[in-house]
Amino acid sequence: MAVMARISRLSFTPHGGPSARDYWGWNKEVQFLANRGYAVFQPNFRGSTGYGTRLYTAGFREWGGKMQNDITDGVKHLIAEGIVDAGRVGIYGASYGGYATMAGLCFTPELYRCGINYVGVTDIDLILKEYPLPKKINDAIDAVMIADRKKDKDWIKNRSIQNNIGNVKAPVLMAYGMDDWRVPPKHGRILKRALDRNNIPNKLIIKANEGHGYRNEDNVFEFYREVDAFLEEYMK
Repeated sequence: MAVMARISRLSFTPHGGPSARDYWGWNKEVQFLANRGYAVFQPNFRGSTGYGTRLYTAGFREWGGKMQNDITDGVKHLIAEGIVDAGRVGIYGASYGGYATMAGLCFTPELYRCGINYVGVTDIDLILKEYPLPKKINDAIDAVMIADRKKDKDWIKNRSIQNNIGNVKAPVLMAYGMDDWRVPPKHGRILKRALDRNNIPNKLIIKANEGHGYRNEDNVFEFYREVDAFLEEYMK
């Protein structure tokens, strides 16, 4: 994790993957948020790479479960230590981190003031069904690491974001790329419909000619202006 100072506002950024990790070193998003006066927390929760097989495999089939518990425990520890104000914690993540963002808002709504979901998975069944790998390979990997579509239907339903939106209390900013083959923008549209039905303030951005994360400079600057304004409004 990276906490810049004993300041009251915390921006929590779970990494994507989840077969990935955060590193010490330069990170443009961390610097952007720190520049705006936020402490930034980046835990390497169960399922992260780089810390051995035991930690990595401990995240298998734990979307919205023990992986999320690690995130929750970390935030609660920072609050208990007096590093951040319990009422001024926001969560922001991309890809799997976008799922973790929404899981935080769904399963621990008391913790977060707002959430930013950047190209995040919302419908687990959809990502299992449509991920562009040969079907036999995809199904075998998913059954070990995430869930089996045939055997785990209840699990998938219970851990998918759109089925838990009734718990959400915080506003949500969402951003997707029209050409994203990893997490297509239909995930954002499904989420927006669910948020609208529950009268949760939200904004959905979908950019043409963008994939899994924005590359066009104009879109990048626009996205971070939206992030800045969103956090300024809801993290006061």
